[in-house]
Amino acid sequence: MRTKLSLILLTLMLVGIIYSCRKDAQNADNSTLPVAPTNMSTARSKMESMRSADGFAFHLADRMKDKCRDLTRRLHDARHETESFISRCKNGPGKSHSHSNVIYVPQEYPTLQAAVDIAPAGARIVVCGTVAQSGNVLINTENLTIEGQEGRDGDDDHEGHKGPATLKDSNDSLSTDNLVITAPGVTVKNLKLLNIGIQVNNPATGVILAHDKVVNDNLNNPSIITFTNSSRNEITDCCLNGAGINAAGQIGIMLDSLSNHNEIEDCSVDNTDFAAYNITGSDNQIKHCRATNYNLGFAVYNFLGTTSTTGNVFTDCNADNCAQGSGFLLYANDVSVFNCSANNCVNAVVNVSLSSRIEHCSGNGCFQAFINYLANDLTVTDCTANQCSYSGIQVEICSNFKLTHNTSNGGPGSGIIINNYSGNFSKGILEDNNTNGNTAFGIYLNSVANSTIRENKSVHNGQCDFDQTNCNTNVVSHNQFGNSCSGM
Repeated sequence: MRTKLSLILLTLMLVGIIYSCRKDAQNADNSTLPVAPTNMSTARSKMESMRSADGFAFHLADRMKDKCRDLTRRLHDARHETESFISRCKNGPGKSHSHSNVIYVPQEYPTLQAAVDIAPAGARIVVCGTVAQSGNVLINTENLTIEGQEGRDGDDDHEGHKGPATLKDSNDSLSTDNLVITAPGVTVKNLKLLNIGIQVNNPATGVILAHDKVVNDNLNNPSIITFTNSSRNEITDCCLNGAGINAAGQIGIMLDSLSNHNEIEDCSVDNTDFAAYNITGSDNQIKHCRATNYNLGFAVYNFLGTTSTTGNVFTDCNADNCAQGSGFLLYANDVSVFNCSANNCVNAVVNVSLSSRIEHCSGNGCFQAFINYLANDLTVTDCTANQCSYSGIQVEICSNFKLTHNTSNGGPGSGIIINNYSGNFSKGILEDNNTNGNTAFGIYLNSVANSTIRENKSVHNGQCDFDQTNCNTNVVSHNQFGNSCSGM
C-alpha cells in the first residue's frame, strides 16, 4: 500500500512541474520564446534577445530546484501519512487516536480504569482481547459506552489479545471487584467478565447491559449483577454463571427495594445458590429469561417490610429442571406470572402475595406445582400441573381465589387441594378445571365456604374424585365428578 501511494504522489508532482515549467516559458509580455531565425540577418538581430534568454534559463533552473525541494518535502509527508494509515489499519477498522472519542484498551491504555479516567462524556471505550483488572472500575462519566471487540488473527496490535473481549480480575476469586456504575446513560456490551461483577448505583439511570457474559466463582461477591437504588435500566441478552448451588447464598441478578421500572430480557443465569433473579423493587419487567441449577429461580419479595414491593411482571420465563428448588417465589403485592414454566422442580410457584396472577404457566412433574399461602385475591388460570407427587394446585388459607381452566392429571398425589384449616374462605371460584387419573384426590376442599364450584371435570382418581370436608354454603353445579367421598 505504501509503494502504491508513493508512486501516485510522485506522478502527480511531475505533472505539476511540467505544467509549471510550460507557464514559466513565457516572456513578461506573455509572448512565446523566440523561434529559430530563418536567415543570418535575422540571427544577428536576435542575438541580444537570446542573451536575455540565458537569464531566463538560470531562472528556470532555480524554479526547478524549488520544485524538487517541494516535491521532496511532500513525499516525506506522504510517507509519514501512509505509515500512520497502515498502523491505524492494523489496530482495527474505524480506529481513531488522539483526536477521537474512541479509546482502545489495552492498545492505548493498559487498563479499563485508565481509559475511563480520561474518557469524556459520550466517549466509546473498546476492549480487545483479555485485559487484567485489579480493584473496582469506577465509572462516573455520563453516556459512556464500554464495548468488547474480539481480537483477530494477523493483527500485530492484537498479538496476545485474541479471542473474546475479556476483563479478568487479576486476583481471581480473592476479592470483590466490580464495574461500579454511578453515571446515567452508561452502556456495557459484548464483554466477558471473569470474577468481576457489575454494580449499578444511584444516581445511575438509563444504564444498558447487553450481550455480556459474566462468570463469577467469587464467593465474596454476594450477587453478580446488582442494582442499588437505580431505576429505568435495561439488561439484555446477558449470560451469568455462578459458583454453584452451594455457593454461600450467591445471587445472579439482584434489584434492591428502591430499584424500579427496570427491564431484564433474554438473559440466562446458571449455578447460583440463593436465587438466579432476586427482585425486591417495584414495577420491573422480566421477559424471556432462563434459570438453571438454583435454589430459587425467580424471586420477588420484600421480607424487610420497609417498602411496598408491587407491580412486578414475569413473562415467558423458564426455570425448568431444578430438583432442589422452586422456580418462582412470589412474596409481594400485585405480582404477575405469564407464560412461564418450572417443570420438574420441587415447586413451580410458591406464592405468598396479595393480588397475584398466574396465567398460562406449567409446573409438570413437580412435588407441589402451584402452592399458594395467604395469597388473597389470587388468580390461577390456564395452567398445567400434571404428574405431580403431592399436588398440582394447592391453596392454603386464602380468600377471593379464582382457579379456572387448569389441568392437573395423572400424578401420584392430588390434582387440586383447597385448605383453610381454621376458618372459612369467602368468594372463591373453582371453574372449568380438569383433574383426572391422579392417585389420591381429584379435587379436595377443606373448610371452604361461600365459594362456587362449577363446570369442573374430575374422574378416575384413586382415592376420591371430589371431596369437601367441613365446608358450607358452597354452590356446586354442572360438574362431571366420578365419585364423592363426603357429599356433593
